[in-house]
Amino acid sequence: MKKYDYFKKVLSFNILNGYVVFEIETLYKNRANLILYMDDNGILRLMFYRNGNKEPNKIVDFKPIHGKIDAYDRNNKIIVKNGDYCVLINKDPYNISFMHKGEFVLKEQIRDFDADDHFKIYPSGFVLDDNMYCHANFNITSDEHFYGMGEKYMGLDKREKNITCWQRDALSTSTEYAYKNIPFFISTNGYGFLLNSFVRSNFDFGYSSGISLNVTLEEKCMDYYVFLDEDYKKILDKYTLVSGKTPMIPKWAFGLWMSKCSYMSQDEVLNVAEKLRKYKIPCDVIHIDSWMRKASAGDLCWDRKRYPNPELMIKTLHDMGFKLSIWVWPYIMEGCERYYEALEKGYLVKDEFGDVYKFYPTKLSNEKVAAFDFTNGGFREWYSSFIRHLSDMGVDVIKTDFSEALSEKCIFADGSSGIEGHNKYCFLYSQTVYKALNYKNNDKIIWCRSGYAGSQKYPAHWAGDSFSSLNTLSYILKGGLSLGLSGISFWAHDMGGFYNADFENEEASSSKDEYIRSVEFGFLSPLSRCHGKTPREPWNFDDETLDIFKKFDKLRYKLLPYVYSMAYKSSKSGVPIIRPLFLEFPKDLNAYNVENGYFLGDSLLIYPVFDKDNINIYLPDGLWYDFWGGKEIQGGKWIKEEVPLNRIPIYIRCNSIIPMMSSECQFIEDNAFDEVSLLVYAKENTEFEFYDGNEVKHIFAEVNGGIHIKADCKVNDIKFVNGIK
Repeated sequence: MKKYDYFKKVLSFNILNGYVVFEIETLYKNRANLILYMDDNGILRLMFYRNGNKEPNKIVDFKPIHGKIDAYDRNNKIIVKNGDYCVLINKDPYNISFMHKGEFVLKEQIRDFDADDHFKIYPSGFVLDDNMYCHANFNITSDEHFYGMGEKYMGLDKREKNITCWQRDALSTSTEYAYKNIPFFISTNGYGFLLNSFVRSNFDFGYSSGISLNVTLEEKCMDYYVFLDEDYKKILDKYTLVSGKTPMIPKWAFGLWMSKCSYMSQDEVLNVAEKLRKYKIPCDVIHIDSWMRKASAGDLCWDRKRYPNPELMIKTLHDMGFKLSIWVWPYIMEGCERYYEALEKGYLVKDEFGDVYKFYPTKLSNEKVAAFDFTNGGFREWYSSFIRHLSDMGVDVIKTDFSEALSEKCIFADGSSGIEGHNKYCFLYSQTVYKALNYKNNDKIIWCRSGYAGSQKYPAHWAGDSFSSLNTLSYILKGGLSLGLSGISFWAHDMGGFYNADFENEEASSSKDEYIRSVEFGFLSPLSRCHGKTPREPWNFDDETLDIFKKFDKLRYKLLPYVYSMAYKSSKSGVPIIRPLFLEFPKDLNAYNVENGYFLGDSLLIYPVFDKDNINIYLPDGLWYDFWGGKEIQGGKWIKEEVPLNRIPIYIRCNSIIPMMSSECQFIEDNAFDEVSLLVYAKENTEFEFYDGNEVKHIFAEVNGGIHIKADCKVNDIKFVNGIK
């Protein structure tokens, strides 16, 4: 049975160069150190460790900008202040509280007892005889709620949930398992929290006890950041200032991607490209999963039997206006030449006995694989040389699939155990590929399944393997919204669903309704990619499906100046492109209960249709306009709408300007946004910051006896308070 050695009292404190060090005595008379960093912008970092154990397995080593810290001892309390931000430390018994503008925002929990006067959840501290375990316990207020924690599909609010940050091959998008667990959340009490560790951790949000938020870490040092602000958007800005902002990605990435698992030859790829142009389906990217030889998957070499001239294929695709995306995984099959080279150089992950760790990458795999060791600096350079070669060939995107399967018993080259290195491995894999692919210019991206805190620096991401069923779409949306509240904004899901099955457990195609509803949702997501085990090209369905697909594809392209501008804003602010209603209306309690709708940027409110055509829609307070017909609607109420198969509810916020493409196109060129048309919904003076790929340009709508437009960009056409039919 574990013996918890929790903090009892503060023995002393010292103010050093911009931070404060506290010496603390534990229950069993051991000594611990606690370090507090604090800046004048509400970013705080707190570390505690037993004497002699100071080096955490950290994600970032961000030292808050040191402002003027005042610290003084008064009536059994130590008060540390910086402007409106204050940390209050009770000396005996030990307790710490975080305050903003005189209000308590977060405090540690030291009084969670049962009826026998025993702790249900112990106060912050360690386990007595376990050097690799620490925890922090915080108080949960009665009306507090929590959001974020990565791409979590099972609901936006994490209160009363128990979440382990351990990346999994989730095999679906409707369970608690997730590809992207991120140890960051936002509280409605006005703070954000980042656990600064790659090590396996657990967040108990009132699951074991309704009054305690317990964060446990299989590590010798607890290291976390607190971001204080009553504005959720400012919390996200502070969090991404610490963990990294998202670099802007090219315009073409926001167009349509066409893919399946998999195109099997050069002829098939070029045939799909020709059909996309023949049917006049705007599209910018074609993806290939299967381009290596199956027997040597992982060696990053083209299968020249199926792709006899990949250089010519890439040139042909580029000439047609397509970018090329290809698949990789971080594993390698035994038996190929590059496997033995990696083995000789010591570039493969080891098991607990020092042998190469071999495992089945999926449940249905017949052959074991080995894993490249991305913690090894020499390996990363070796591997990057092959990625750079692919970049030189003209490959525009690399899909970084898998990476979540490594066991806790693995041993990595940097000395990490499996528990320490499992999440870090996923992060380093995508980081390595992204940097190598962009070694010349920052004009290429990855397409990543896994991710962690800071992974937003290596865009973009997708939701993993989703079932085609209509009710699965609602869970994909929850995952995307949670991920956006965790810092990752450039995200998509497999339009049409990745897989489907019949009652014989055989792969089946998506139904017409499943395909169309998924496509409508996908075209109004941050990024839009069709992908699945069966064909996802719309001409494989009936004429109505093809027509609806083209309708929403063209709408997607028409909206790209708006979407691209919102993406640029997101890259600077950390505020996601798709966002829950409460992020725009934080004082509207109804908005917190909406999980079936979302904002696409600042102005478009979207309600995708899932398994019911008759849906409930909540419009927050204010005026709204039906995008399709232009009807004005007073908000602050629920409405019910019967939605035909060729429609998705879209509402425009009053006082919005929507820049749009001024003409149709088949793919996005560099100068695509040189000229735009405008949709203007204005009753007051309104401004839009339009990003054309080079600079931000301002568009003003002045309301003074009429609406007058002033723009820094070339405007081709203007429509006032009017929908598209």
